[in-house]
Amino acid sequence: MLRQLGRNGIGYATFAQVANQQTVKTLPIDGMMPDHPNYPLQRVLSYAYQQPPNPAVQAFLGYATSPQGQQAMLSGRN
Repeated sequence: MLRQLGRNGIGYATFAQVANQQTVKTLPIDGMMPDHPNYPLQRVLSYAYQQPPNPAVQAFLGYATSPQGQQAMLSGRN
């Protein structure tokens, strides 16, 4: 995707996709960069699953809601 932008292209991506790229520039909005907790362009992600959840889903949700899982998700933002 980044190569397709060319020299003067404009596009959008998640911050995690471009955070460590040297070829793109992230832009501040209202003086805040995308890694700021109050950055205005954020989205909430939700998990949808059938009830009752199977063991694999239960294990994933257990990890995702654990302190370790929460830290892993937050570290993906940087």
